[in-house]
Amino acid sequence: MLYGAPDNPYLPAQLTDVANRAGGLFITRDPTDLGPNIDQTVRQTFRIVGGFSGEFDNRWTWEASFNHGEFTRRFTNNNYVILDRFFAAIDVVSDPVSGDPVCRSDVQTSSVPPTTIFGIPDFDPGIFTFTPGSRECKPANIWGGPGAISQEAIDFITTSVTDELHLEQDVFSAILTGDSADFLNLPAGPIDFVVGVEYRKEQSQNTLNSLDLGILPATSPFGAGTYVGDVSGNQSLGFNATSLFANSSGEFDVTDLFMEVSVPLLMDQPFAEELRIDAAYRYADYSTIGGAETWNVAALWTPHVDLSFRGTISQAIRAPNISELFAPVSAAFFRPVDP
Repeated sequence: MLYGAPDNPYLPAQLTDVANRAGGLFITRDPTDLGPNIDQTVRQTFRIVGGFSGEFDNRWTWEASFNHGEFTRRFTNNNYVILDRFFAAIDVVSDPVSGDPVCRSDVQTSSVPPTTIFGIPDFDPGIFTFTPGSRECKPANIWGGPGAISQEAIDFITTSVTDELHLEQDVFSAILTGDSADFLNLPAGPIDFVVGVEYRKEQSQNTLNSLDLGILPATSPFGAGTYVGDVSGNQSLGFNATSLFANSSGEFDVTDLFMEVSVPLLMDQPFAEELRIDAAYRYADYSTIGGAETWNVAALWTPHVDLSFRGTISQAIRAPNISELFAPVSAAFFRPVDP
């Protein structure tokens, strides 16, 4: 709920007496007429892949490849509300000289604009992004219905901000595929195998806009580049003003060694059209969490061409990603409620 002081010239005339007796009025109103909240997201992807492959005389095949990829996402909020400006713009009085509506902060430079009685949004009151008395503030009429706020006030209250996420990944892999026909043949045939090595490096950087980071602009009375948390209880300058936002970045690399085998035990036998055991093993050495192992063993039994049984046992892991490892610490706040 937003406050309107009794001396606010935008208060409807029929409410003036009530406002004087009550010491002001409150209005429930979303700032929906500050302009359409049209967000823009631009994504750019770049990828280059190269590799070689070949075959040995024994029909074993090999391949090696390199993959480099980059992804950039730019997210622009075209209607970012600067909260201290919003509260200052709706705190309006009549200019003692001209009689025109002006922001109270222009004629009473030490005044602190009221916020909301329920703390939604939560904001430590004050003026941080412009200098009181400079006539930068443009009065906003929230009492005249939709469309009553002037374009000048909208331009003062809102701005466009852009966040950028950049990801990079490099992958090198080498694989050898073959069978044991040259040195070992089981009754059902040779053992098929694949062995290989893979190296992967990932990097990420998430850069937020300066207002979410709480960095005050050049028009601030506290000086350009000042962190708002150093001069108030706020952490940022938008609707989540008491939440802490921070840039994040990080990287890791991992080297994998892996192998797979398929062992044919029986083939085209009574009650065993096929009996096969498959197994796989991978060892991964992460720069962040160290070594990790995954494996699986599976058996396939086909007693009849129309009937098969398959069983598998395995162990899997999921290593933490860059965001989970390097995202800045954030806090959650809860207000106690009486039972």
